[in-house]
Amino acid sequence: MSTNITYLITGANRGNNNSGSRIPFEGETDHIDLQNAEAFDSFIKGAGSKIIAVKIVSSDESAAHTAMQHLQAEHGITKLDVVIANAGIAKYFGPASSTPIAEMREHLEINALAPLILFQSTASLLKAALKPKFVVISTKGSTIGGMENEPFPLTAYGTSKAAVNYIVRKIHFENPWLIAFPIHPGRVATNEESIAAKSVMIASISIEQSVVGVITQISEATREETSGTFRSYDGTVIPW
Repeated sequence: MSTNITYLITGANRGNNNSGSRIPFEGETDHIDLQNAEAFDSFIKGAGSKIIAVKIVSSDESAAHTAMQHLQAEHGITKLDVVIANAGIAKYFGPASSTPIAEMREHLEINALAPLILFQSTASLLKAALKPKFVVISTKGSTIGGMENEPFPLTAYGTSKAAVNYIVRKIHFENPWLIAFPIHPGRVATNEESIAAKSVMIASISIEQSVVGVITQISEATREETSGTFRSYDGTVIPW
């Protein structure tokens, strides 16, 4: 029986996961299935590993389902060990009093509804794995219990991430066979951050530190200790 570990990472050529070109999944990855084909030529692959690029448009409700059919039919993918919902947007920053409703809708659609669609599309392949994991890249800025410590104008972005946190925790309780949790990757300056974002959230760690931390937390995650909690890249438990 194959011991290949298959990752599906959406938005892998953007944001934190773009540093995958410098930091490979060490020792355990034989297949990495990624979104968006443009930027993967420089990615480092472990021995015996391969990268399959498939296009998943977050705003297209059928795209993830079509991509899963393609992976199964064209590449013989029979399971997904780890699904990481990394694709997202952070394009508007402002107080609740002036946040456009259109920005709220767009952030919710991409940051909350798209990961739910991704889970629905990948659930059967996850269930075929021995120790499946579904992880969403979230943000500490979405915390409700610790909001007083996050004084940033994140009404659109924070609300959308708080919504996806709820969805992932609900997935945890509804699927006892699955390890599911959101993770805060740290405050990192990435291409996804706009000038407005950088003006209100000062980066505190490098992309490399973030990626290594996130990979470590995912690799070590268990149903008993990790699933259903909100984690930081350094293992800290963040209040919902």
